[in-house]
Amino acid sequence: MKKLAKFILIALCLLIGIVLLLLAVLFWQVQGEHEFSAGDFERVTGQQLPTSAKIIAAESLDWDLHGDHDACAVIEISMEDFQQLQQLMDPNDGSEPVPAGLTCSDNMNALFASYKVLAAEYGSAEGGEARYWALVDGKPIVLVKYASW
Repeated sequence: MKKLAKFILIALCLLIGIVLLLLAVLFWQVQGEHEFSAGDFERVTGQQLPTSAKIIAAESLDWDLHGDHDACAVIEISMEDFQQLQQLMDPNDGSEPVPAGLTCSDNMNALFASYKVLAAEYGSAEGGEARYWALVDGKPIVLVKYASW
């Protein structure tokens, strides 16, 4: 009888531990603070976030347990940093479409649409990443979208 009681106690402790772990993960998913990061900027542009950067608007959505997420930002930088980024990008008319796998909230999409793009670059990786960044015409602003899955 003592062995059965010990077994039930251990099983109950394991069950409670699993439930607490699942509740913690659920809380992290729902309430966790997930923000656009310098790492997102670096993954998209291949460059470090300039020290002059001021984030005008940003969001980071749809995080999962593997760290996959969507991130979008509008970032103002110094004219010097803007010119350095411009040299890295092939000139184009900015009319290249944003890849379908890159999503932001309706508010962020409207904000992106309010800017005229000078030049844009995008790509995707076979491992499940898509990236887009653009320089705004007439303003030292960078638009950034990133998604991983």
